Amino acid sequence: MKKGFVTLLIFTLAVGLFAAETLKFSDRLPAANTKNIEPVGEEINPVLPTGSSLTSLREVTGVLVDSSKNGYGLLVPETDPISVYGDYIFMAYRQWAGEAGSSGIIGAALSDDGGNNWSTYSNLNDGTTDAGRYPSAIATEYFPMVIWNEYGGATGGGGGQYGGRAFQSWDEGVYFGEIFYPATDVHNNPGANDTWTSKVAYNRDADGNDYFNFAFSDWDFDRDKLFFHAEPQGAWDGTELGWNDMYSILSGGDFLGDATTNYTSEGDIDFNDDGIGYFACSSYWSDTLAIRNHTIFIKRSEDFGATWSEWFHLSDGAMNAYFWDVFPDSIYDDSDGTWAYLPDRWGPFVAYEVEILTDPDGNFHAWGGVLPSGSSFVYPGWSEYNGLYHFKVDNDAFSGVGGPLIPTIN
Repeated sequence: MKKGFVTLLIFTLAVGLFAAETLKFSDRLPAANTKNIEPVGEEINPVLPTGSSLTSLREVTGVLVDSSKNGYGLLVPETDPISVYGDYIFMAYRQWAGEAGSSGIIGAALSDDGGNNWSTYSNLNDGTTDAGRYPSAIATEYFPMVIWNEYGGATGGGGGQYGGRAFQSWDEGVYFGEIFYPATDVHNNPGANDTWTSKVAYNRDADGNDYFNFAFSDWDFDRDKLFFHAEPQGAWDGTELGWNDMYSILSGGDFLGDATTNYTSEGDIDFNDDGIGYFACSSYWSDTLAIRNHTIFIKRSEDFGATWSEWFHLSDGAMNAYFWDVFPDSIYDDSDGTWAYLPDRWGPFVAYEVEILTDPDGNFHAWGGVLPSGSSFVYPGWSEYNGLYHFKVDNDAFSGVGGPLIPTIN
């Protein structure tokens, strides 16, 4: 079930804001995707008591749920910090623990009345390194769950350069029970990978069976996406889940990149209630002669994530035919009175933030920004036609084990 999103005034955030000069049409940006290291801002104290309300000039009322020393995880597309199931809205974040406290304390908040009133939960990563990062939330039928990673090098117990280690906790006392289970590993071998940002999915089928799927990013040089799947017999009873051993749903070797350069997005995952689902990312294929564009790559499952297909992708031919008619080949630059031209061999570049959805009929939907690119550069200021596009592929188009797909584009 795709998680809902709620616009709320939820935190007093201590994050930095960054500005840059507007790019001229002739400017180019490297096509490589750099790993996001959170910005460091000046810490500020909360100025409002929890539960206080503010009404903006646009007559939208927000409720302060809690405060955070560093709420950066809520500002990036890699995590799923807010989850909705029925009347429950559940969210996870890094919680304020006092001026001298750690910025890595994991907290959570729960509402069952549409966000008017909230209960908050503190220090869910007690007993770890208190270096929680990038929390995600799942509201299941009976139990709220928080998923995050700890950053701590060797002391964190994870592998690689940053020592990322994946954890989970849930309220054993059901909703509002306030009995959160001690932080528990998701990874069966935590020291094997540098485990960071997560995408999560929870589904419940018509027979009342629950399914959990997590995709964590490995921040080692291979850039794999580490996949974890659990399906308890019947409904989950709030005890420890039997996760599969970790495997890579996305291997860095499939895509272009090396130890210092990465072209692959974080990816996204979604299932419908019949068990059909997709994992998708944007990238360059490792053999750029076979697939030239930076495009969307897709894996398909028909059993709630227990097994997956090989890679499908949006075909170069279909993407080029559409976008070559959309983007102009030249544009006038008012700043210096010159014309800028696209190179002869340019292609559409699907940007790094891709969101997907599986509809009830099993059709695949993706949303992503599209820019023109040439060689190893993209042209972010090229045209008013740069923007967000919707790609749809019908369920029955996913025949065979993998290969090119022709999407409907809007």
